[in-house]
Amino acid sequence: MNKDVSLHTIVPISILGGDVDAHFFGFNGFARDQEHFAVGIGRDQCDVPLVRVHSECITGDVFGSQRCDCGPQLQEALRTLKEILRALGVDQCRLLTNNPEKVAQLRAGGIDVIEQVPTGVFLTNHNRNYLQAKAVKSAHSIKL
Repeated sequence: MNKDVSLHTIVPISILGGDVDAHFFGFNGFARDQEHFAVGIGRDQCDVPLVRVHSECITGDVFGSQRCDCGPQLQEALRTLKEILRALGVDQCRLLTNNPEKVAQLRAGGIDVIEQVPTGVFLTNHNRNYLQAKAVKSAHSIKL
């Protein structure tokens, strides 16, 4: 884990069609000058933030694949999230996820996950087998 990650930019922005005021946070200090950012919504309204890890996935994010879940990208995202949370002064969070491995890895990295908040399950004809495999093989808290 890179100990030199620091916050360098805070940009106020309206998201979700202008209905929600948020902030984008930019960071310095990642390997290979990779760009990482966090989106903050309502941080001042709670003591322990609700956090969601998103690992970039070109097939899902850009092309809308309904079948992908990228393990190595997730692992990178979890390492990055630990550094981002520390740079924001966050040492505990509520984690929005169905994946118990995300909770375990953040805890192993010194972030106190005080609650796992389940996400919705977005079942389609294309991803039923994939979601069943996640529930059975990886213990995701998915109810199909």
